[in-house]
Amino acid sequence: MDALLKHLQATLAIDWQNLPTVIAPTLSAACTVSWRESQHYEIYLNEMDTPLHHDRQREKAYQQALSQVRNLADAQAILHWNLLTEVQEVVVLQSLRSSGEAQAVMLHGISLKE
Repeated sequence: MDALLKHLQATLAIDWQNLPTVIAPTLSAACTVSWRESQHYEIYLNEMDTPLHHDRQREKAYQQALSQVRNLADAQAILHWNLLTEVQEVVVLQSLRSSGEAQAVMLHGISLKE
């Protein structure tokens, strides 16, 4: 949480209307790059993550969350905290369901594994 707070403070401290000359050209160039679907996330899940963990429930959760995020992006949904939390819950709860820990996380926000 501290790292997130520091990042947020740094982001809010930037005067986005008058960017430093070092940053402005880089951001302008980045804005001109068009999005190109690469399927890299699916490739990583299929070729690296799933074989490493041997967990089909985990794979299903990540694929479901990835699909949800892609649908939100296609719909140009505005990214906000509740939406991030909703997507994260897909991953966490699907992954934990097989361990029986999901209910404790949902109801109490705690992990039984320490």
